[in-house]
Amino acid sequence: MWPEGKYLLHEQIIKGNSSASSEGLSLLLRQKPNRKIGLLLPYVWTYNLGEAIFKPEKVQKKIEQKEEEFRNRIIEAQEASQDKKVKRLKKRQNNKLENLRVKLNEGNWLMRSVGEKPVFMDSTEAKRAAEEMVEYLQSKGFFQGSVCYETRHVLKRRLSVTYFIEEYQPTYFGNLTYASTSPDIHKILLDNQESSPVQTGEPYQESKISAERSRIEKLLRDQGYLYFSRQYVNFQVDTLHFAPDSSQLASPQPESASEIPKRLAHITVIINNPRENTHRAFVIQDLFFHLVNTAPGGRTEALDTLTSKETDIQYVYEKRLTPRYYKILDTRVRFKEQQKYSLSKTTDTQRSLGFLDMFKFVNINPDTTSGHLDIHIYTTPMDKYQITDEIGFNVIQGLPGPFINLSLKNRNTFGTAEIFENSLRFAIDGQTSFAADNAFYSSQEIGFNSSLTFPKIIFPISKTLRNRFSEYNPTTRLNMGFNYVRRPEYTRTSLAASISYKGQLGFSTYNITLSDLNVVNTRDISSQFREQLESLNNLSILQSFSRALVSSIYATYTYNNSLGDERQRSFFVRYLIEGGGLSLSLLRRSSLIENNNIFGLRVFQYWRINPSFHYYQPLGRKFHTLAFRVNIGLVRPFGLSSTLPYEKFFFVGGSSSIRAWQPRRLGPGSYRPNVNEDGSFDYRFEQPGEILIEGNAEYRFPVFGYVRGAVFVDIGNIWTFQEDPERPGSQFKFQNFLREIAVGSGLGIRLNLPFLLFRLDFGLKVYDPARRSDRRWVIRNFNPLKPFDDDLLVLNIGIGYPF
Repeated sequence: MWPEGKYLLHEQIIKGNSSASSEGLSLLLRQKPNRKIGLLLPYVWTYNLGEAIFKPEKVQKKIEQKEEEFRNRIIEAQEASQDKKVKRLKKRQNNKLENLRVKLNEGNWLMRSVGEKPVFMDSTEAKRAAEEMVEYLQSKGFFQGSVCYETRHVLKRRLSVTYFIEEYQPTYFGNLTYASTSPDIHKILLDNQESSPVQTGEPYQESKISAERSRIEKLLRDQGYLYFSRQYVNFQVDTLHFAPDSSQLASPQPESASEIPKRLAHITVIINNPRENTHRAFVIQDLFFHLVNTAPGGRTEALDTLTSKETDIQYVYEKRLTPRYYKILDTRVRFKEQQKYSLSKTTDTQRSLGFLDMFKFVNINPDTTSGHLDIHIYTTPMDKYQITDEIGFNVIQGLPGPFINLSLKNRNTFGTAEIFENSLRFAIDGQTSFAADNAFYSSQEIGFNSSLTFPKIIFPISKTLRNRFSEYNPTTRLNMGFNYVRRPEYTRTSLAASISYKGQLGFSTYNITLSDLNVVNTRDISSQFREQLESLNNLSILQSFSRALVSSIYATYTYNNSLGDERQRSFFVRYLIEGGGLSLSLLRRSSLIENNNIFGLRVFQYWRINPSFHYYQPLGRKFHTLAFRVNIGLVRPFGLSSTLPYEKFFFVGGSSSIRAWQPRRLGPGSYRPNVNEDGSFDYRFEQPGEILIEGNAEYRFPVFGYVRGAVFVDIGNIWTFQEDPERPGSQFKFQNFLREIAVGSGLGIRLNLPFLLFRLDFGLKVYDPARRSDRRWVIRNFNPLKPFDDDLLVLNIGIGYPF
């Protein structure tokens, strides 16, 4: 029932702010209006419906019955001395009663998970929000700022609240000075003042004051001050100063306000001393590295000690430790004796040892009980052998198929922290036919892969040069694999071998593959499928089913600062540069290569570039996120080749691309597929391209429980460098490409379970460059009563987020 004298909160508006962030101010609003669809309130109506049928007295009675029921059963089990049953019953009792209490306090399922409790305008909360906005303005340098609000009626029983912001005169940072009784600390701060976020002339922000406190803490702890804390950093802010000349400011006010003196805030950073002592910079006396497995009862085996001749690290261990093994560990420890303690080196050492995949945990404990600093690194080695299995299903072109992965890992294989891993994969995939989008069947895949990873660079370079790369935690990986795919049209096998180098530093990952060889063989091609291939008149597709040797060298750089926290914005950047068949140029004039074949295998030469960028921006409310992706690619044959290996082409369309088109069916350019008898396009054939431009934007939001929703827009296409006679309109031309960018939009539903994210996306074609120029805005043809007509609406099924 609607409370007497209460009005539903319809909306909240912020006006008047020109510099202060509207988003930052909106986060201070203490009430959130109910979600609406237009003027409708479906979530409130659902809540009211649930409330109307909710009977709390029945829930309370059920709680009492369950308490009595479990009490009697637990007593019976105790009398029978069934301790395990007692424990199991108590656990079930707690879970059952907890669920019932949640229902009693928060309502039934409609009230808790689907509906929203009505939010009524509360003047007390509005007043508190205005006060916090004033504090926010002051934190941004608007010390004279003020906020007031007013309400107005919307419809019959709803109120809209408007907050009026008055910023007045901004404040800028003035002089920054440091005060410390320690000459050493004072010198460190002065020497590093340029890196301070507080810079003269920039707009005052309280967040920069906090950032300066954190910077000083890290700076001094990196200079040996082990026990220094930000609690010893205080600030004096003096705002009773004005700049005589606005040119001193990094962001001067407009000319209309040039006659007003600019307010400055002079900052004094005061370094306080501990109560009974002064700050002390510690130098590392001894380094101890403990490799110990704890035995039952907390006892360990007899321990031995070995001291590294190069680093003086004292290794404490249970079992035999080879000199080669501790030399690997030497390269991952960033400390050295007689060096000042450094917090950054502590973190880096912990991360570097973790990359080895040799230890269950790595703890680094500084010890000053003896009056000097000793560093103790405690680790527990992982099991030498590890077997993992994974069972699940893939979704390929919208069709699910089960798979199983088995892996055996052997750690420290040769005594120098190597990892020897063998994996087996078996999958049955549901797929559409290569050349028909309405024919379904299953394909079988069996793959075996064997790899050996060394925690160092294996390459003929000097030891000095090799040591320069130690901070990147380098690894060398040798890999061999075999893959077998059987489909009704053909059987395809491939044998692959590669050697690659990987390094990691902070959020960056570097990978260089010097040799990636693939021998591909396709056999048992059915006569019907062979006729189908020949009818395509597409050289690229025909040659992709020949016996071939594909060799390449490539390098990738990846930057990913995501820490798994959806409340923090993050970036993902990846660059790939690849050169195929470069070594074949040396054999070009030899008799080994004849008609672009070597030993009966077709060879390819090509170059490939593929940068991509992802950006994730959380919004104010939980699980509300904007996600963006840009993906660009160029690939082209050269030298011996006039075409590319089929898998090196670019494709667009599908659940992780342009979702309004079927997988790999969009493009190239304005190429128009054949038309079926019913007037729809013939999307039976995949469309490869050499130039890729693709962009995606997605708004993700919670719906209820584990269900989340998304609204997205996808744009992009592929092109060829040269005109393809079989696909007119495929060539990239600068004056035309904007008109050939396809646009799709749609809605998505995600089932975000703790162990799986299952995704359904409905992609609607908005702009189709394959149509006549005056009919490309195909969204005008969309009929909601017949949504799948003319292939305008496409359903995509996927696992995980699309990007």
